[in-house]
Amino acid sequence: VECEGHCVSVFTEEGTFLYRFGHEGKAEGEFIFPHYILITPDDLVYVTDGDNHCIQVFQQNGQFIRQFGKGIVKGPRGIAVTSDGHIVVASYGANKLSIFTQDGQCVHEVIDIGLNHPFGVAVDSDRLIYIADRLNSRVVVL
Repeated sequence: VECEGHCVSVFTEEGTFLYRFGHEGKAEGEFIFPHYILITPDDLVYVTDGDNHCIQVFQQNGQFIRQFGKGIVKGPRGIAVTSDGHIVVASYGANKLSIFTQDGQCVHEVIDIGLNHPFGVAVDSDRLIYIADRLNSRVVVL
């Protein structure tokens, strides 16, 4: 993800540039400061779009599929997938964690745990969620 370039660049495993998709804008498939990327087991590409305040979903070739999270996430950053397919998103601007189905329905939010600009998020095989809590300089485990 090229945050300042407002796009996603795709490379081979050897590092050869293949193509890029997205550009600066507010329409579907456009980005304003994209931050993190997730490729799910079914090969969908999820991109957290920081200043459009949403998550955008693409096919691996860059074709836009859908977006979700508007009005729920604010400044989304880290993104991960659980073993049961739920999408976990760190909301940097709202100091919370949101959990969505793969089609974008919010099923749970973690709000009052003292997060201060959560950035990265990961999920392990035991379904524990790790949150990089940036301004508190800690990792929170749920």
